[in-house]
Amino acid sequence: MIIDAVREYMLSCPLLAGKKININCLGTKMRSFSIDNAASESVIKKYCDGSSLKQAVFTLAVRDRYDEKLNENLYVMKLLEEVEDWIYKQNILKNLPNLADGNLVPRSIEVTKSGHLHDTSMGSGRWQLEFKMVYKQSV
Repeated sequence: MIIDAVREYMLSCPLLAGKKININCLGTKMRSFSIDNAASESVIKKYCDGSSLKQAVFTLAVRDRYDEKLNENLYVMKLLEEVEDWIYKQNILKNLPNLADGNLVPRSIEVTKSGHLHDTSMGSGRWQLEFKMVYKQSV
C-alpha cells in the first residue's frame, strides 16, 4: 500500500523517529501523529502505452495542547516547519518512499500546504501539513 510506504518514509525522518504514527486515525492523546489520505485527483497524465503519472496526497496530522501559552503552540509549528524542510531536502536528494510494487516508481515528494492549525476542541488542537508524492504507474 502506498500510504504504508509513506508512513515508513516519514518514520525515517529524524524528527519523527521513535514516534507512533497512525494511518487515517489521529488519536486523542497529546502528541499523537497520523498520516491521512487527502482527497485529490489521482491521475496527472496518461501515456499511450497505458502507464500514467499519478499523485497521492497526504496530511501529517499532530494533536497537541492548544491554549494561550505561546510555547505550547510554537512546539508543533516548529516541528512541522522542520519536517517540511526535511521533505524538501529529501526530494532534492531523490530519497523518496520505497514503493515495493515494481509497477510504481516514485518521482517526487513535496509539501503542498505548510503546517497550520486545522481545528481546535476541548483544549487540544489538530495541526497538519499537506504533502504529495508523484509517481509513475506502469501496466
